[in-house]
Amino acid sequence: MNAPRHIRLRIFGWFAALLIGAIAALVAGLWVGAAKGSGGSHSLLLGGLAAGFLLVGLVTWVWMSIDKSFAQPLHRLSAALRAQAQSSDAAFPVEAFHGLGDLAAASDTLRHALAATRTALTESVSAETSQILAERASLSNLMADLPFGVVLCSGLHHIALYNRQADVLLDTAHAPGLDHSIFDYVEAAPIQAAYDRLLDDKELHQTHLFLTALEDSRPLIAQMRLVHLPAEQDVRPAYILTLRPQRNIETIEDNDALSLRTADLLLNGLPTTSLRRRPPLPLLEPEDVRAIDLTRQIASRFPATEISADCVEVDKLETIPALVVPLACKMLDKLHREFQANTLSVLITPVDDERACLIIGWSGQSMRPRDLDRCLDEICMPDPKLSGGEILEILQTDAWTEIAPFGRHLIKLPLRRAPSERAAPASPKRLTYNLDLMVKTPAPDVSSADLTSLSYVVFDTETTGLEPDKGDEICQIAALRIVGGAVVENEKLDLLVNPGRSIPASATKIHHITNEMVKSAPDIRRAGSNFHSFARGAVLVAHNAPFDLAFLRKHQNDIGHAFDNPVIDTVLLSAILFGQDEVHTLDAICERLGITIPPELRHTAMGDTDATAQVFRKMMEMCRARGLTTFEQLRTEMRKHGRLVKDLNI
Repeated sequence: MNAPRHIRLRIFGWFAALLIGAIAALVAGLWVGAAKGSGGSHSLLLGGLAAGFLLVGLVTWVWMSIDKSFAQPLHRLSAALRAQAQSSDAAFPVEAFHGLGDLAAASDTLRHALAATRTALTESVSAETSQILAERASLSNLMADLPFGVVLCSGLHHIALYNRQADVLLDTAHAPGLDHSIFDYVEAAPIQAAYDRLLDDKELHQTHLFLTALEDSRPLIAQMRLVHLPAEQDVRPAYILTLRPQRNIETIEDNDALSLRTADLLLNGLPTTSLRRRPPLPLLEPEDVRAIDLTRQIASRFPATEISADCVEVDKLETIPALVVPLACKMLDKLHREFQANTLSVLITPVDDERACLIIGWSGQSMRPRDLDRCLDEICMPDPKLSGGEILEILQTDAWTEIAPFGRHLIKLPLRRAPSERAAPASPKRLTYNLDLMVKTPAPDVSSADLTSLSYVVFDTETTGLEPDKGDEICQIAALRIVGGAVVENEKLDLLVNPGRSIPASATKIHHITNEMVKSAPDIRRAGSNFHSFARGAVLVAHNAPFDLAFLRKHQNDIGHAFDNPVIDTVLLSAILFGQDEVHTLDAICERLGITIPPELRHTAMGDTDATAQVFRKMMEMCRARGLTTFEQLRTEMRKHGRLVKDLNI
C-alpha cells in the first residue's frame, strides 16, 4: 500500500470510528434509559448524558490523534524547511515526520536538491567575484592605512564608513560605530554649519572646519566635501570628512587627492566633487606668540577706527602671526566698509587646555555665512599671494559666524595654545563601512521600522552565579554589532569585569574566569557605561535576555544610564518559529539550525555572543519568510510566547 493512500485510510478510519462511536453512544444511551424501566424522562436524560460523555471522549481522542499525527509533524516540517533555506547543515530529522507519510521523504529529496544547487551556485559566484573582492580588499587596506582619518557620513550625519586613523581620532567612551551619529563623537555645530554652507553655495567644493572631540575636548582639524551636489531625489547628500590631529602641511594636497580617489573606487564609481588643483601652499612654521600682543597688533592696523583689543586667561598661542594678522584685518576692513559695523572688538578667550578662540565682534548688520566665504575667497596677502581660505588651510583651522546677546555679531577663529600636541595610539582596525547607510532614512519610531533597517547589539554576560538579587555579579560582558543584516567584524566588545566579590569555583568551572583574571579589570560602573555607549541606538539581542538584563539594570544608578533599549530574546524567536513545546536552549537551537559552537568557546561571553548572533540572523530571515517584517509585528508574536516578557522592554 503506498503512503498517500495509507494516510487517507487512516483519516477515513478515524472518522469511521467517530461515526461508529456516535452510534454506539446513542445505542448505549437508549439502553441505559430502557434499563431504568419506568423512569420516564429522567431515564432518557441519564441515557443522553451517558451518550454525550462517550461522544465527547471519542471526539477528543480523534482530535488528539490528528494533532499528534498531522498538526505537530507539519509544524515541525515547516520549521525544518525554513531552517534548511538558511543553511544546508540545519538538522532535518525525517523520523520526526513519519506521520506525514511520503511528504517527509519528498521534502528530504527536495532538501538535498536545494543543497546541491546552493553549493554549485556558491562555487560559481565565488569564482566570478574573487577578483573583485581582492581588488576591494586592496582598496580597503590602502584607505585604512592613510595617515589621516576618513569618515563618510549620510546627509543625516550617520557614519557609513571610517578608516583606522578615524577610529583613533574619534575614540571616546567607545570606538566609533556604523550607523552612529557623528555627533556622538564631536561637537555638532561646526559640522552642521559647514554642511549647510556647502549646500547653499553650489560653487564651494570643500570647506575646512575645526572640531572638538566630546570625550576629552581634543582639537581636530577637518575638511568636508559632499559626495555629490544636492539633487532632486537626494537633497541631503552624503559627505566625506578628513580628520587630522596635527600639522602635516607638506602632504595636504596629495593626501586629499588620494583619499577622494580611494573613496571613489570604494564607492563603486559614485561621483564626488572635483578638486581644484593649485600650487602647493608655502611651508610656514608656527611660533609661540603672546595672545595679548596678537590682539594689539591686529587693532593697531586701524588707527582711524576704534577697535578694542583684549585677552582673557590665555598666555601664548602656537600660531603664525604673519598670517593671522592680515586675515583678521581683512575681515575687520570688510565689516567696517561694507557692513557699516561699529564698536568693533578683537578678543582671545580660552576654549580648553589646548585651544583658544580669536573672536571678532561688532554691532550692526549681520554677516551671513556665504558673505564670510566670499571674504575668505579674496586675497589677504600680496606676497606670498594667499586668500583667506588658503590662510585657514595653512593654519589648519576654520572661521564661522555666530549671533551673540545684546545685538552683537561674532566671527570665531580657533587657534592652538602653546604647547599643543597629542600622540595618537595605534588601532588594530582596518576599514569599516556599510555604504547602504549613506541613503538610509530612519523610521519615525522603532515599532514601525523594518527589521532589516535596525541596528542590533547582540550580547552575553558571564556571572558569579545565577541570582543577582542575592549578591551575584557580572564578571564578563561581550557584545557585537549587526548593521544591515551583517556582523560588523571591527565592532566588538569583550570586557572582563571586576565583580567586587570572589568568583566561586563552581562558576569558574563553567566559564573559566578566575579571580586573578578580574583583579585589575574595570568595575561594573565603567564596564557597564562602556557597554551602554556601545549599544547606543540599537536593539539589544540576547538568549534568555531577562537574566542578563537583571544584572545590568540593578546597577543602572551606578552606571548613570538606563538600559531601556528595545529587546529581542532568541528564546522567544525560537518559540515563534519552532513551537513553544520544543527545547529552546542555545545548544538546541544551534543544532536545529546547523550552527557549530566550538567546545572551547561554549560558556564564554564572546563565544555565546557569536553563537547567539548566528542563530538570530538565521531566525530573523525565517521570521521575514513568515511575513514578520516590522519590529511591531515581531513584538506582537514575542508577547504570545513570552512567559518572562514582563521583564523585557518589548
